[in-house]
Amino acid sequence: MTTTNTPLVLLWHPFWATEGITVLPHIGGLHPGRDHIVAAVFTDNLERFLAARPLRETVDRARGY
Repeated sequence: MTTTNTPLVLLWHPFWATEGITVLPHIGGLHPGRDHIVAAVFTDNLERFLAARPLRETVDRARGY
């Protein structure tokens, strides 16, 4: 869920202003080749986007991931 389609009520929920709560991204673990892999997918997707082709590694909300 991104801020572009998140209901405003969720963005102003008291959770986000509660002292003592730190929200961190989920990172399953670092991999030595992670940056190279991410850069390769980004570069490929940029080329696909500019060519109006389908992107790789997109979220399929209907499938739940």
